[in-house]
Amino acid sequence: MVNKSILVLFVVTLLASAGCAIVHTTPLAARKGDTVMVSVGSPDDMTRSNTSLTYTPSGGSAIAIPNSAIRAIFNLYPDKNSDVWLYSAAGLIENESGHGPWNTVLVFDVPGGPGDTSGVVLPEGPGNLQINTTATYDGTIPGVNGRDIALEILPGTGASSSFNYLGFGGVELTGDLSRLEPMKKLQFKPVWTGRDSTNTYGAVEIKIGLDSSGIAKGDFNVVVDDKIGPLQQTRRVHSIWNKTRFELTVYFISPVGNLQYSDVNFSVISKELQTQFENGTQNVATDITINSVTWYDVNGAVDSSGPPITLVNQTGT
Repeated sequence: MVNKSILVLFVVTLLASAGCAIVHTTPLAARKGDTVMVSVGSPDDMTRSNTSLTYTPSGGSAIAIPNSAIRAIFNLYPDKNSDVWLYSAAGLIENESGHGPWNTVLVFDVPGGPGDTSGVVLPEGPGNLQINTTATYDGTIPGVNGRDIALEILPGTGASSSFNYLGFGGVELTGDLSRLEPMKKLQFKPVWTGRDSTNTYGAVEIKIGLDSSGIAKGDFNVVVDDKIGPLQQTRRVHSIWNKTRFELTVYFISPVGNLQYSDVNFSVISKELQTQFENGTQNVATDITINSVTWYDVNGAVDSSGPPITLVNQTGT
C-alpha cells in the first residue's frame, strides 16, 4: 500500500506543480493507525505549529485530531529536467505567490493505532478531513481552509509507515520524514506586493550584519528560493554571497537587466546560530541587522526605486 501511495502522491504533485490546486488524500481510505498523505497546494510557511486537523464522520460532529498525529509537512519541487519545470504552467505559482513552484504535502497517522495514547478514535465509515492553517496562500492560489477532503475510515487496525529505505551497503534504515521539513531560518526578501515585470534591475547588493564567530564553515548556509522564471534565458538571474565574521553580503545579478524584486528571496540557516538564539547568546531583534540594500540598473548605476529587504524571523525566538 505504501508504494502505491507514494506513486499516487507523485502524480498528484505533478498536477499541482503544473499550476493546479489539488487537495487529495493518499490513500482515499485508511484504518486506524495507517499513514495518510495530503497534497494541500502551495502555501507559504505551513508548519505543524500553525496547522490543525479535524475529522467529521458522515452525519456526525467534528473530531479534533491531535497535533502529535502530524508526522511532517514539507514542500516538493518538480525535477529541473522535467517537462513540468521547463514547459508547464508551474511558473504561475511564482507569479501568484512570489515563492518557488512547490507543492506542500502533509503526512499524518490516523489516530487509534498501535502505541497511540491520545484516546481519539475515528468512527468507521465515510467522512471528511478538514485542515486549518494560518499559513499564507497568496494571490489566487486556493487555500485549504474550509475544504472537506474525503477520507473513509476502514475496519481494523493498521500501522504507521516507517518509510524504510536501503542505505549504503544495503542496510535497511528507518525514514524520518521530519528531516524533509524546512529548518528554522532567517529569511530575507522584499514584501510581496504582486508580480511586477515592468520595474526590473541589473543587480542588488544586500549587506547583513551578524556575528558568525564560532560557527563552522560547514554550518553556515545561504539558501536561495528555487524558481523557474529567474533561470529563463530572457532573465538569467544568478546569486553569489560572501561572509566575513561580522557581515554577510548577498548579490543577485541579471546581466540582461531583468532582475525582478521578487527574485530576491533567500534564507540563512545555521544550527549553531539557532542554538545561540535559543540560549540568549544572540538576539534576532538586536543582533541581526540589514545594513544596506543597493539596487543597480543594467549599466551599473544605482537605482533608488528598488524596494527594501525585510527580515522574516523564523527561528522560533
